[in-house]
Amino acid sequence: MAALASTRSRKQKVDFSNIYYRSRHALVSLEGYLRSRDLGYQTLGIRKSSVQARYANDLRKDLPNLDIMAYDTLSEAFSALEQGQVEGLIVEAHISERYLGLYPAYQAQIIPSDEPTGCAIALAKNSPLRRDINTALADIKASGEMEQLINRWFD
Repeated sequence: MAALASTRSRKQKVDFSNIYYRSRHALVSLEGYLRSRDLGYQTLGIRKSSVQARYANDLRKDLPNLDIMAYDTLSEAFSALEQGQVEGLIVEAHISERYLGLYPAYQAQIIPSDEPTGCAIALAKNSPLRRDINTALADIKASGEMEQLINRWFD
């Protein structure tokens, strides 16, 4: 369940549960410095192999002058931002909140998206467990436990 995104290529190999966590991309920069419309000639940092890395690389198709710097950890990415090596970061919105507490000069702005992104559980094709897992996920969300888990593990 490690924050697995349900992509088209993955759906060819496995089935997925319903999405249990909706993620959003956030643009982190000095307060008021960058807006998502200003990205064309910027250098942005991302965490390697993240959903945000894939998103940033997709942005390059429309913004060929966008420069992406990949870091092994978000701590390294935020250090690069603080040192001026990048103008901004693309980070999962909920996770950005934790780091913004450590870097008060920065702010996060949600990047509008037409495609919902989120995490789901990968299952073997035609798994009989899919319905039970979806029911359990719905129960966990309805009880408020999902929000508690997100706050615990994303903080």
